[in-house]
Amino acid sequence: MPLQAIFGEAKTVLDALHDEREDVIRICRDINSHAKKLIFTLHRASALSPNRAAVENHLKILAEKLATLYYGYAHRHSYHSYKGTVSNCVEELIEALLFAHYLAHRTLLSFEKLQYVVALLIQSYNYDTKQASEEPLAACVDILLSQPEKPLHIDVHNRSQVAQMSHSVLLPGDYFMGIFDFTGELMRSTITEMAHRDASSPRISPDVLENLQFLRSLYSHVTLLVANYPHLNVSRGIFTTDAKQTSSLRKKLEVMRQSVEKVESAICDAAINGNEPTMASGF
Repeated sequence: MPLQAIFGEAKTVLDALHDEREDVIRICRDINSHAKKLIFTLHRASALSPNRAAVENHLKILAEKLATLYYGYAHRHSYHSYKGTVSNCVEELIEALLFAHYLAHRTLLSFEKLQYVVALLIQSYNYDTKQASEEPLAACVDILLSQPEKPLHIDVHNRSQVAQMSHSVLLPGDYFMGIFDFTGELMRSTITEMAHRDASSPRISPDVLENLQFLRSLYSHVTLLVANYPHLNVSRGIFTTDAKQTSSLRKKLEVMRQSVEKVESAICDAAINGNEPTMASGF
């Protein structure tokens, strides 16, 4: 084979890989952008009555992007090389989903439920026909927002299918890192709630104190985990103890500590400035 033909074939392959990479980056940017918009929507809504229609609209767009990523690229041999890019946007998505669930239920969305939500989002968009399916999307919104919170029942076959589908997009390390970012949104939401509280009210909202208790408990568990595994890292969504792998885990842990302290400080300031007579026993 002539040398020119060999290099011409290599150029074709490299060009295709470059185009594929650009497509994945573009999809991930869209996921990141719409996840942020979902977070902004949640901040604007009342904690007791999140705007279901607005949340569903954002999830519908996210479903299209996730389905395109899953069906269009996740099964290709080169997909693993994009995992760093995918993890960055997935952490933002996790942050938004955890925040939505917490505002409705005051609990942390479990990894199993998160897997199911991501699988439902992927299933709610038909990649071949480019049509959305309302039933999986509605089920996804129900898990995040419906009250009271319902137990999740998944049979063995569906459990395996859900894990396989979500694993291409979502890894346990992504979930762990997304938790850190979620606490930042909860801190902002708590301080905003305090800033808009009725000045004539003599007491700090129970929701605010509950948020602080939740943040403290979560921070305590995470610091205990890191203390027991001092070399723990997360790289491209995968837990590792390789010190050479770059990870923002320690930085995120420090930001999480600062978030807890900001809420504590805001509550103390409000108690002092508002002449708070008594504080809840949990504080």
